[in-house]
Amino acid sequence: CFLVCPQFPNRSVIILWTQVLRNIEAKQDQLTLLCNCRKSLTDSGLISGSGHEKEFCQKDSPRYTDENWFYPWGRGDLKYHLFTRETLEDLFVQSEFHILETKVPISLPAIIHTAGRKTA
Repeated sequence: CFLVCPQFPNRSVIILWTQVLRNIEAKQDQLTLLCNCRKSLTDSGLISGSGHEKEFCQKDSPRYTDENWFYPWGRGDLKYHLFTRETLEDLFVQSEFHILETKVPISLPAIIHTAGRKTA
């Protein structure tokens, strides 16, 4: 589910694409993934993760969202977790990462992105 990027000298980097966290239904399972990522990183390793931004998706597609989910094809089995700054950062902090940055890119307002560093 994740890729350790060994090309970076003296450190490692893990990138969790948007599809990873958004498709994991239970918070505990999201935390388990992030904790396993932490174990794979070297000291001060970096991690990047993103998901669908809740406020934008609810405003842009109200018929396809509920409190926590975005249903891209209407109601049904395919659904993506919605994240706020607080919920995404909370996952990283609970997994013992120091938050470096959380932002919603201007060019892609449906996505929220967080970058963190492994804490000692």
